[in-house]
Amino acid sequence: MDSFDFIGYMRDCAIRLTDIRHDESQPRFFRISGISQLEELLSSLPQAHTPALLVENNTDGRVGDANRSDNFLDIPYHVFYVILKAAINDHDAIQQAKRESKRIGFKILGRMLHDRRNYAHGLVMLNFDSIAYQSVGPLGDHCYGTMFSFTVSNGADLRYHEADWLPEFQPLP
Repeated sequence: MDSFDFIGYMRDCAIRLTDIRHDESQPRFFRISGISQLEELLSSLPQAHTPALLVENNTDGRVGDANRSDNFLDIPYHVFYVILKAAINDHDAIQQAKRESKRIGFKILGRMLHDRRNYAHGLVMLNFDSIAYQSVGPLGDHCYGTMFSFTVSNGADLRYHEADWLPEFQPLP
């Protein structure tokens, strides 16, 4: 079973999704380390265009045991944002940006569900019930949008190997 390459998958979504159409001349795909750290997006202003796809490249998650069977799972949390620019203090434009970003994000989720059904891109273990979303903004240069999060489980190597450990403590002579 392939493992899920979150950054690569989301970059492909940003390039191929007609609503976004990322390319190097009009960047619309950015990696960030959190909502408060928009490094790649902010360093690309003003050439950044919207709608844009932001992906968190942090490693957060949990470890689980599938049905207490010693089939251990690594369950990383993946987060992405779809953002659009909206005029300052134009509440209708802000709400429209949030609705549009949700619509675009749902297209990405639709592709993920399609790929899960077709055993593609390591999404076999996509946990549909883990998908959550919420509106965000303002971010960067007056951008508003929607944050999406989900989990895709992978096998976790949680075996004890004697060779990884020094012998038990021996007092010095």
